[in-house]
Amino acid sequence: MLGLLFLQFRSLTEALIVLVSVPFALVGSFWTLYLLDYRLSAPVWVGLLSVVGLAMQTGVVMVVYIDDAFRRRVREGRMRSREDVVAAHAEGTVRRLRPKVMTIATMAAALMPLLWAQGSGAEIMKRVAAPMIGGLLTSAFLTLEVIPVLYTIWRTRQLAAGRIHGSGDVEAAATTAADWAGETKDEEKQVSSG
Repeated sequence: MLGLLFLQFRSLTEALIVLVSVPFALVGSFWTLYLLDYRLSAPVWVGLLSVVGLAMQTGVVMVVYIDDAFRRRVREGRMRSREDVVAAHAEGTVRRLRPKVMTIATMAAALMPLLWAQGSGAEIMKRVAAPMIGGLLTSAFLTLEVIPVLYTIWRTRQLAAGRIHGSGDVEAAATTAADWAGETKDEEKQVSSG
């Protein structure tokens, strides 16, 4: 997983920040399993693996949104202090809030009926759904709180070390997929207009 995240972000630090979202999802999963008195079994492991995948996905999207807001401000020359870093990350987090809440609400609404299901296979599906619901709830809150804070600490240290300049220079190793996509769209516009 770490290798794929590194290829995505071209930054070990950003990959590790995304991986931080996984334990927060598992906290909710294990609390739900404890409260419902479910033991670890094959269906529970399916639910846990699903939660890990969802946590990674939302962590990646969160970092991409924050990174996009950060890089836009760097290009505009508005990155001079810690307050500028915090403002960029707040902007990216707020832009991600609604899609995150919609994703969590939709998934929880789809999984909740499985907890009350009766009939054949219901006992297995309850054990798949329980860790997913608990993990989604804790992941939603903690990912929105912890990832921006860790990202802010990392970027503030870079700013203090002089690796980020308000003129638009950002270390080349931290290029994101969002930047590549933006450059591709600009090239397509130039080709179509030319």
